[in-house]
Amino acid sequence: MRETARVLKCSYKTVYLKFLWLGKRAKEFHLKQVFTINELQFDETYSIEHTKLKPLGIALAVDDNYKILGVQIGKSKAPGALAAISYKKYGPRPNESREKIHALLASIAAQSINAPNLIKSDAKTEYKKVVSELFPRTPYQVFSSSEFKEKKREQK
Repeated sequence: MRETARVLKCSYKTVYLKFLWLGKRAKEFHLKQVFTINELQFDETYSIEHTKLKPLGIALAVDDNYKILGVQIGKSKAPGALAAISYKKYGPRPNESREKIHALLASIAAQSINAPNLIKSDAKTEYKKVVSELFPRTPYQVFSSSEFKEKKREQK
């Protein structure tokens, strides 16, 4: 943003406020979109906020053409040996994983014209409860990482 301000010969604050304004408009535009879904695939990945002691869960949902349908980001607790250090330095961190997955799938259900024909995800136990609550009649397929590894070995 600083470089943008320098090139445009305006202040950093002007660029920052414009980005906030554009972000708000983009979010409103996205939430007004309606779409049809054949297959819905979703999963979570993890990243960090400034340090490994502050992990973030990024929930992402795509359709069968890999079009991104929604993204939600939430705080997570630090894993393993970092948990005690994180707690001592930053205090308790909530695990927002389930809430963010629920919010992601609820927004997709609200924006979708039809219910998906199939929902796919990994074998995380929390996912089944959320999917059965929001899409009770849709088939739900679970993939474990060991199955994926076996398929990759068979293809070679």
